[in-house]
Amino acid sequence: MQMNEVLEQMLNSLVSLKDILSQEQDELSARQVNPAFLHRVTENKNEQLSILKHFDNQRLALDEQLSVKPPYPHSPELNAQWSQIHELTSELSQYNHRNGLLLNAHLENNQQSLAFLEQKQRQGIYGPNGQTENKGSHLGRKFSV
Repeated sequence: MQMNEVLEQMLNSLVSLKDILSQEQDELSARQVNPAFLHRVTENKNEQLSILKHFDNQRLALDEQLSVKPPYPHSPELNAQWSQIHELTSELSQYNHRNGLLLNAHLENNQQSLAFLEQKQRQGIYGPNGQTENKGSHLGRKFSV
């Protein structure tokens, strides 16, 4: 494979990754996240990252074989492709950062909801005798003397 073909494949993979990150952002921006859909998006993202790594390894091998390095100043075509890759990678980094913030917000919201529910579960409830009963975990038997 020629260097321009490898760089083209990297660009195609990055464009696909951008679409996937956009889907992920849309899902994480929704009020109610669909876990099954988010899981599929994550699998697609991991697949694209593997493809990208494969082509980047090919690029590195060609760099060594041809004794060239990015940004490929000797070739206007390769230089233009590398510039597109660099720009797209920066854009994807921003997408990924925003998605991370959205994911953390969902996780924090879930933790707050769980803490609230656990607190309610530990609160005493009035039993048939009018006394409060703690419905939390009991460590042993309760004796009356």
